[in-house]
Amino acid sequence: MSFEALPGDILISCGVIAYLGPFTAIFRAESLEKWRVHVMNSSIPCSREYNFVEVLGSEIKINSWNIFGLPRDISSIENAIIMDNSNRWSLFIDPQGQTNKWIRNMEKTNELEIVKLIDHNYMDVIERAIEHGILLYLHIHIKAHTADTCRDYTIYI
Repeated sequence: MSFEALPGDILISCGVIAYLGPFTAIFRAESLEKWRVHVMNSSIPCSREYNFVEVLGSEIKINSWNIFGLPRDISSIENAIIMDNSNRWSLFIDPQGQTNKWIRNMEKTNELEIVKLIDHNYMDVIERAIEHGILLYLHIHIKAHTADTCRDYTIYI
């Protein structure tokens, strides 16, 4: 990454964080290419081969995440970078429990409140976390009506 390309690369990265989090890798790649071409046509300097992980990722932080259990695939790393650079809460659809393991390991030394909607005191835990600014891990387990599968939805606040 060069400093000359920084304005366009950061502009594109902001778009990724704001808009592309919930989308597939294919849709992200298509959008990134359109944005990169538009940025270049607007005479804003950017990299010819834009790479989100290279622009906003820190090798030390990514290695730390991997040690705590984040899978090493590019999609997981991009999602972690989006979460790390977002000011709002993140929703993870986590059927394999990989995000669950990663966040629990990563926040083990911090004051992380973990609650499930089936817990009898879940509202008290949520209120206390909000009042005191404590990290909250809300685990929602939903059984799909159309198939005999379960989906785990995790909100990390």
